[in-house]
Amino acid sequence: MVSAAFFAFGLLAISGAYGKPVTEDPLSANELSRVIDAAVTRLSAQGGWWHKMTTKHEFTNALVVSSCTPDDAKWKWPETVDATGLWKRVLDSGKLKVAGVKWSQGMVADYKTNPLQPTGFWPEYLKEMVDLINLHYGTTIKIERVYFPTSVLVIDAVAKGDVDMSEPYYYLAGFHTNDPRIEALHISCVTLGTEGNFITRIDSGITELADLFTKIQNGPVRDVGFIAEGNANSVKSILPTNHFPKIGLTNGTDVEDQVVSGSIIAGYISEGFPSLPERFNLVPTGIISPRVAFFRKDEPSCDGDKTVTKTEDGLIVGVFMMALAVVILVAILSTVIIREKRGHPIFSPLLSCQNPPSNI
Repeated sequence: MVSAAFFAFGLLAISGAYGKPVTEDPLSANELSRVIDAAVTRLSAQGGWWHKMTTKHEFTNALVVSSCTPDDAKWKWPETVDATGLWKRVLDSGKLKVAGVKWSQGMVADYKTNPLQPTGFWPEYLKEMVDLINLHYGTTIKIERVYFPTSVLVIDAVAKGDVDMSEPYYYLAGFHTNDPRIEALHISCVTLGTEGNFITRIDSGITELADLFTKIQNGPVRDVGFIAEGNANSVKSILPTNHFPKIGLTNGTDVEDQVVSGSIIAGYISEGFPSLPERFNLVPTGIISPRVAFFRKDEPSCDGDKTVTKTEDGLIVGVFMMALAVVILVAILSTVIIREKRGHPIFSPLLSCQNPPSNI
């Protein structure tokens, strides 16, 4: 009986908890990410688009990684009338604030020569996304690039909502603080995948991954050069534990120069190929790295000022009625048991059929 009462009070407590409304994240990226996904899938559905882009920018190691099947009827554009979160901010400002770093790699990307008007595959990819968005909505949204010294700071800005999204070239692999990016952030459809390559000096004798592994193990030079930490994390599993990742090289040219000088045994190139390929051996990693745009992950909160929705109201009433029914049932059972013990049952016992009256 006591446990039943506790159960009833528990249900009442639950109904009270459900009564506290939930407020959507004012910086929600849910709608904005749907807009970007709608654009990505429509680009990938255009006949010849991939061939045109990769050929034009000599991005021959770019691979199609299909995480989102193109279908215009299913990848729907969110409405603008009731826009919320970051999508509303973009519409109100007419600007899409995109975070990235200044780097360059051949014709694949050059964010350094003219940061306000970068060139290459990646800048053009984002431009074509925004062109489709403007075409659909009849808007004039412009890309406003915000540069940071490192990709760590880029992801921090995205997570805080200081910017609307990251550039679309970021590795899905990697971390944000102590959490995997794939769990800590909201992600777009995969934009593409790349099989990265190590480059080694032409006279090094290192032409295969096994050669590189052995050379690093035996030393004396164990440094491998990377532009960013995410690149280094993506290939940890195929390098020996005693390698020294040299992170923060400014661009592909810096990587190449340090390989040629012998200060590093190999350099990692995630996009394209060396500017002077005759100076290097190309060592494929065998690892395909998906690329995405990152968005802030929603953080809804409790807020007593928000009006409870009809669905929430119905749930609250249902739970409350269940709790009330249990309380009434407990009260009835308690009364029956108490009166039975006192010899005053509520219901009189039935006559026994074993010894019927003699006059029948």
